[in-house]
Amino acid sequence: MKKQFWLLHRNGVFYLKNSLTSQKKSLHTRNRRETLSLRAAHDKAAQSSALGLAFAKAYLSVHDPDFAKRAWQQVTDCFCARGKPQT
Repeated sequence: MKKQFWLLHRNGVFYLKNSLTSQKKSLHTRNRRETLSLRAAHDKAAQSSALGLAFAKAYLSVHDPDFAKRAWQQVTDCFCARGKPQT
């Protein structure tokens, strides 16, 4: 299993570097143990994006059981019902 993300350490803060795109992203942490966990999560998500989507749907369905049954029209209606009318 080849790692897609590499760790960089600058001024006490850890960064991730994508080996495919050379894009760098701050992890906003100075804790090495937390950084290793975040890199593992990024690598796992990059290798199995479909699996990550399935996990996300499973977590959301626990929080909101109607998530999988909801249509976009219901989401739009709920969003529009919030707040005050715009002028």
